[in-house]
Amino acid sequence: MTEREDMDRQAKIAVEAFEEATWDAILAYRPTGEMVPTVKDGKLTLVTVDEALRSRHDYERRIRETAEKKRQTLITQFAEAGLELTPDVWERMRADRRQALEDDLAWMHP
Repeated sequence: MTEREDMDRQAKIAVEAFEEATWDAILAYRPTGEMVPTVKDGKLTLVTVDEALRSRHDYERRIRETAEKKRQTLITQFAEAGLELTPDVWERMRADRRQALEDDLAWMHP
């Protein structure tokens, strides 16, 4: 490995570590109920945790990965109970969760 390749590899590791740390730092605001400070157009602004997460370039990938991990966990739990998590059951569970979140938001912000 050349010195340049080693530096590129180290830079990639540093960027990944920074992205992971900032994602975790944003999530740490959720239980506090506080807004997340961000810089937008050179000015400090406060946004919700969800807005801060959605503004990240890796949001879609992380959400897909999280959903897949949850799905795999559920598949394992269903299998341990002697059941099968079929695609239609999975979609129904997702729809029920989405509806519950929408109901919560409607209640919180009438």
